[in-house]
Amino acid sequence: MQDGSSRRITEGRKMNLGIALRRLCVPLAAAALVLATTTTAMAAPAASKTPSFIDFVQQGTTQRASSNRGACWKMSIRSVETKSYVTNRLEYTGSDETMLTATSPAITNRELFFVCNTDVDTFSIESYVGDYVTTEVDYTGPKKGMLRARNKNIGAWEKYKFTCDTAKICYIKSVGAGKYVTAEYSYTGSGYGMLRARADNVGNWERFYIVEF
Repeated sequence: MQDGSSRRITEGRKMNLGIALRRLCVPLAAAALVLATTTTAMAAPAASKTPSFIDFVQQGTTQRASSNRGACWKMSIRSVETKSYVTNRLEYTGSDETMLTATSPAITNRELFFVCNTDVDTFSIESYVGDYVTTEVDYTGPKKGMLRARNKNIGAWEKYKFTCDTAKICYIKSVGAGKYVTAEYSYTGSGYGMLRARADNVGNWERFYIVEF
């Protein structure tokens, strides 16, 4: 049986041991928290945000090649000359069926397109109904180079290059035709505002606003 003095010594030793253990646990807990936070950060890096279409086009080719390849943007395309939107003429028939014209005053499904990066500096243009825009290189006369949303696959005739400025105004160049896309406002009737890849230089008829969604 311990006397009072022995009990006090024993209790003091237990108290000192408890304090030491608590002091040891604090840095261990902090280290565990740091390790858990670091592991979480390494396992789940923040997802990179796809830049706007204009920003993407204005990047250098090296930067475009290393990031956001295959990205797509939903947009409407609007003529600088008349402020009319490019539309898919589903009601046309024959060789004019699904011709693109810059003639619509408002945006509906026919004025919506998905523009996707196909390689470093070219893009495809897909209509809302799922057909790719084609440059009709083999047409002749005033329809040569007409743009139509009519193909299910992407080849050279379905590829385009965009050059854009900070005002969200772009020139569109057909890879298949090697020409800039023009809105034909000198045409009359059903051909008014027809998009054709036929220009070697750019003016207002070759300038388009990009309206992203």
